[in-house]
Amino acid sequence: MASLLRKEISSILLTRVNDNKIGFITIINVEVAKDYSIAKIYYSQLGSDTEVQETKKALMSASKFIHFELCKGIKYIQTVPKLKFIYDDGIERGADIINKLNALS
Repeated sequence: MASLLRKEISSILLTRVNDNKIGFITIINVEVAKDYSIAKIYYSQLGSDTEVQETKKALMSASKFIHFELCKGIKYIQTVPKLKFIYDDGIERGADIINKLNALS
């Protein structure tokens, strides 16, 4: 279920969501609750803090539309979970560590 949601949400973001405030993001992981009530969508984004905040707000705003599109597109699932987008700064933290290590040598 999580991999299906990841694929479908990525597709919807690329083809059907027309919001310029959503920057270039990568869906890293999807965790679905055991009762299928909620899906946490972890995403990363390279950009300034302002761009990250704009994207976060735009994703929150688009989440109902994305949920609606999932309900239309995935016919064989009884319940499509509510979506919660969560920014994951792991890539930025990793890049920062690499830069610090490079500065030491």
